[in-house]
Amino acid sequence: MKTTAIVLLLALLQTSCNTFIGVARDLQQLGAGMENVGQKQW
Repeated sequence: MKTTAIVLLLALLQTSCNTFIGVARDLQQLGAGMENVGQKQW
């Protein structure tokens, strides 16, 4: 029973880590896009 709980916890942590990495990449792309728009206007 403990082994199953540990495996499920590790799977949950791995999934959430991948989610945060994806969000960080999206925010990075958003920032780069805003920077490009700002440079075009000046």
